[in-house]
Amino acid sequence: MKITAGKAEASIANPPGGVRAFLLYGPDSGLVAARAKRLVAQIVPDDKADPFNLVRLDPEDLRGTKGRLTDELTATTLMGGQRVLNCKGFGERERADVEIALDAAEKSDNRLVISAGDLASSSKLRKLFESRADCLAVPCYADEGRSLTDVIRDTLGKAGLEADRDGLAALSVALGADRSQSMAELEKLITYMGGPFTGERQIVREMDVAAIIADAAPLQLDTYLYAVTNGDGLAADRALDRLLADGQAPIRLHNALTNHLNRFVSVLTAGGNVEHTVDNLRPPLFWKVKDRFIAQAKSMGETRALRAVKDLATAGVDLRVSALPPALVLSRLTLRLCHIFGR
Repeated sequence: MKITAGKAEASIANPPGGVRAFLLYGPDSGLVAARAKRLVAQIVPDDKADPFNLVRLDPEDLRGTKGRLTDELTATTLMGGQRVLNCKGFGERERADVEIALDAAEKSDNRLVISAGDLASSSKLRKLFESRADCLAVPCYADEGRSLTDVIRDTLGKAGLEADRDGLAALSVALGADRSQSMAELEKLITYMGGPFTGERQIVREMDVAAIIADAAPLQLDTYLYAVTNGDGLAADRALDRLLADGQAPIRLHNALTNHLNRFVSVLTAGGNVEHTVDNLRPPLFWKVKDRFIAQAKSMGETRALRAVKDLATAGVDLRVSALPPALVLSRLTLRLCHIFGR
């Protein structure tokens, strides 16, 4: 069964009837892992409490053991109940084993959860899950824009917390596209606030975010972001050096830069009055950077913004697959963007 990314969360929370096998795929490995964990927990809430009902497999477990996946998926336990197979790192080489196991286990209610990488639409493993009514192929893409805001609000809300305007803006800048990293940072914030709470919701403010989430150091990160979109190569390079020296991961800084540029694109492609469009941004801008953002948006122009976003996307791939050091990839990207905006 095939679903869109927009229906993924609902399908994970309440799987369609008759579905017993799930393929989680996409570029966001953190989101893949988080969703796999939720699907496993629906059958075995405590993965350390019941080793008989939970089986973990990786591709190496299938090498030289013909039928291992089929045996595990069709097996029953002495105490009864559903089993769940948590399979990580599966790809095209495992497709045949998966198909045989699914056919053999048609009458079993055991659950199969497969975590894969970023599978192309031509992937045979992906097509297998999309074509069967008892299977679900779940796309997992990065949390950005409105989706990230929803993740923040939902996670905090479940802990009895609510971010105010500046707190939400700070979190939206600080958290990147990797769901597992974002959730880890939010859990740290919840613990810092003393949550979870019941009853009236407690308010998370900008100072709370800055105190616990390293990437939310507003002055340092904003200095870098706005130096880039101002075309100030020297200031951007110095700010980047400080952030990297403080232990900030290049991929997280790339995510912050991507979110920053995407906001400019959304304003510049909307047409009409820039100030009015900026006022309607969600999540809202910090009041302290609002004037700077508006001034840069007016001087930037849509063409340069879109060109910069393309360079960002290319660098994002390089950060994940290139043999070059991530810090070098980000440094080169910073200089290219400063050249674009400095013209």
